[in-house]
Amino acid sequence: MASMDGAIEGTSVNRLSVVMAAALLTSVCLLPAMLMPYLIGAVALTVTPDSRQLGFVAAAVLGGPIALMAASVLWVRRFPWRKLVFGGLALAALGYLLAAGAHSFASVILWIALGSSALAIAYAPPICLLSDTSDPDRNFGYAFFLQIIASGLIGLGVTALQGRLGPRSVFVLIAVVFAASLALLPWVPRHGVKEQAPRVAEPQSSSIHIWMGLGGMLFLNAGPTAVWAFFEQIGRSAGFAEQSVGTMIAVALLLGAPGSLFSAAAARRYGRIVPLAVSTLLLIVTIGAAIYARAPWVYFLAGTLFQFLLNFGLSFQYGALSDADTSGRLIVLAPTFQGIGGIGGPIVGGLLAHGGSYVALGVCSAVYEVAGLALLVALCRRAATARPAAPPTTPR
Repeated sequence: MASMDGAIEGTSVNRLSVVMAAALLTSVCLLPAMLMPYLIGAVALTVTPDSRQLGFVAAAVLGGPIALMAASVLWVRRFPWRKLVFGGLALAALGYLLAAGAHSFASVILWIALGSSALAIAYAPPICLLSDTSDPDRNFGYAFFLQIIASGLIGLGVTALQGRLGPRSVFVLIAVVFAASLALLPWVPRHGVKEQAPRVAEPQSSSIHIWMGLGGMLFLNAGPTAVWAFFEQIGRSAGFAEQSVGTMIAVALLLGAPGSLFSAAAARRYGRIVPLAVSTLLLIVTIGAAIYARAPWVYFLAGTLFQFLLNFGLSFQYGALSDADTSGRLIVLAPTFQGIGGIGGPIVGGLLAHGGSYVALGVCSAVYEVAGLALLVALCRRAATARPAAPPTTPR
């Protein structure tokens, strides 16, 4: 009976309901990062308008999770997943509720940091769950898609509530979503079951390329995050109405969501390097269009393409790292390196954006994108050369 229970637990991760629950949980845990423009806007309206300080909101949202996600390699498979998800979401809801009632910059940052750090505890199990499935590439694609849909819908809710309840309502709404997500716990397995497939030994130097790929993911996240964190401020500086800017950002998130679904079809037809390179270069062009936009439709179109291209490229980044990571353990570090980029990008962006000009921010973001692309392309080429050749046919 025990072995049968173990078998059921091992195969249950492939059930669609379990996969969707894990994907939704990743969406919930990433809400503060996805809604960064709203959080920065709320802090700017209620606590401080100084862009040099606003960049540290990103540090509060991502700093704690970075450390905990790096450490999760040691503990995520040692403790019951349901308890981790419950404790993380409950503490996160408390942190954001306290942030809603705080009245100084230091206290707001403190409570945001507390709530966001707790999310790392809840985020690690669903990430491992998706990795444990028989088709992680497809299931990560579902997660990326739902992350954008969820953040877009919540963004629309934030825009609607801010006009009635004020900018602090963004913290309350996020806390409510955390609490409501506890209803997904019945679909979270108690523990993970990672099937260890036999692998051919690889040269030790391959691990260097994995770390290089992680560095590429850091840069590829730092560039877009630096701009996205100030996307609302960019719209305001162009003279667009505050509510219009919030609505355009939320709709852009929703319209950009299919990018993660189209990436699978592009990979089958064009491989991984060409779509990744094209989407990264087009993203740089889109960033420039957003910064120089003087018409609302240009700003809106740039935001939509920004999210579409960002989500389109994510699957290729995770796929490249998955191919290179033969141990199956380092994939959990991908969110950590993306988080480091997510902190560094907005902090540098806040310094460069001081004075109301965002041109220097766009240039810095483009440099990050090119550097990250170069590292990921090198990783893809290394994986292609390391892949074992097909069995030889009958000699002629």
